[in-house]
Amino acid sequence: YKDLDEDKVGSLYRQAFEIDPTDPYVLGNHLEWQITRARNLSLIACLAPVTRESIDRCRNQAAVGMNIPWTYYSRGLFYLLLANPYESLAAYAKAIEVTSAPFMIATSLRTLHRLLPVRNELHGYEWVLRLLMLGLVARFPTSRDAEEVRPKLMQLVTPNSKPIAGPVVVLAGGCDASVEQQMQQYRPLLVQSFRGFKGTLIGGGTTAGISGTVGHIQEQYPDAITTFGYVPRLTPANVSVDSRYREIRLTEGNDFSALEPLQNWIDLIASNIAPHDVRLLGVNGGTITAAEYRIALALGAKVAVIEESGREAAKLLSDEDWGTAARLAHLPPEASALN
Repeated sequence: YKDLDEDKVGSLYRQAFEIDPTDPYVLGNHLEWQITRARNLSLIACLAPVTRESIDRCRNQAAVGMNIPWTYYSRGLFYLLLANPYESLAAYAKAIEVTSAPFMIATSLRTLHRLLPVRNELHGYEWVLRLLMLGLVARFPTSRDAEEVRPKLMQLVTPNSKPIAGPVVVLAGGCDASVEQQMQQYRPLLVQSFRGFKGTLIGGGTTAGISGTVGHIQEQYPDAITTFGYVPRLTPANVSVDSRYREIRLTEGNDFSALEPLQNWIDLIASNIAPHDVRLLGVNGGTITAAEYRIALALGAKVAVIEESGREAAKLLSDEDWGTAARLAHLPPEASALN
């Protein structure tokens, strides 16, 4: 009855919901229909307990390889509706990684488009939208669905920017003041590991932690390496942009978020850099770095994290969804392993 009788659609989804309210497919479609009709999120507060139960059901399905990849798409939608944007982004990233056909991503994009009237109430909506478009174009570049999405994605490229040249390495990791001393200890190791590298190095664009190490590497190898940093247009007062980077690109963000790594990937795709040709090296990291690891794996990049560097790097290696990812490598803290 879709596109024929929307009242009938709503009635049938409501009946299905009454029979099995935590079924992810049923709940997702019921919520989507109700939100679209009401044009607000008032229903979410009432159904939050049921939605959390459905997330647990999604997790149990994934653990036994059931309902793949839809169980991840459902989890991503539920986290988005429950105002957990980073959990939503991680679930959608996993969905993209295990997706076998472009229509699966296109279907999830259509769901987001139907939620357009409440986008301003959904923190993380833009992140997920950009991730899904990236996933479609990166994973299935020759598909009809990708061709339809590509022009919209290209509109999001950093304005007046030149193409990025390969080979490309992304250096991601801890930038919080609480781990600054620990990150400084990795600097000699990382500088040594980039000896002999010629290409592009992408970092966080600030003087803090691993982002500052990227600036230091630029100083050490000015003729061989070109560095790009991504920072929000508004940065906290205690954060300094690193002038040693060859180029700093600004995002639309009002603070650091997942928007910066997503913009990094949009610019790479626009530069015809295939994700499988990109390497991401991870050291430690917080919430944003955790998203950066998962976005890279979802799009097809090879991600290597230094063992025992802590925080989100350690969590990634033991994550039930990501720990055994085919393109995830565990590295000992030795320069020879990083080369």
